[in-house]
Amino acid sequence: NFIADEVAVRIHKPKGSDKWKEKDTIESEVAFTGRFTTREHIRFNGKPYNKPTHWLPGGPTWGVGFGEDLRPVFDPDCENEVTFEGRKDVGGVQLRSFAFRTPMDGCFGPGLTNYQFFNAGKAGRFLVDDAGNVIQMEHQQVGMPADMGAGSTYVLKWGNVKIGDAFHLLPIAEDWTWITPDGETWHATATFKNHRHFESTISIKFQ
Repeated sequence: NFIADEVAVRIHKPKGSDKWKEKDTIESEVAFTGRFTTREHIRFNGKPYNKPTHWLPGGPTWGVGFGEDLRPVFDPDCENEVTFEGRKDVGGVQLRSFAFRTPMDGCFGPGLTNYQFFNAGKAGRFLVDDAGNVIQMEHQQVGMPADMGAGSTYVLKWGNVKIGDAFHLLPIAEDWTWITPDGETWHATATFKNHRHFESTISIKFQ
């Protein structure tokens, strides 16, 4: 279990335009508990946002992912196709690249667009270091109905982060793009810093 400070910039491009407009800067405290994540203490352009919802106002919301995205790919009960692509140079580091494809109605679960749920297939790749650690994962929705847009694309990155005297492989960056049914494009880039541990305890007293 750990917490990190997320800083994300969300931008928007209308249909047919090549000009991006910055929508907002979103700061939050993200709690990673097992494979699940929650955003807390959210600020929009420096102003607190304290409503009890995981939806971000002012535009579409993207998921934090990471642990929740790893399970649908590596769970042996999920029917996925995985192909070794060879070694790739990423930032001067040689990583092993594996392409994957998940079926429609697969383990990733449905996404929500215009109040409609649809569990599209996913296609992407993950990059692994020589120690067997996933350093980067990319995936996009495939087979989306025309009236639900072109779907979302995610790029998730992990890195070795020092907490105290130890290093941990933790989320460090995320990139998200969504093309809407109306042909608009939304894009968000997020970084995660100031990682720290947290412990959750429950005290039970019998009287």
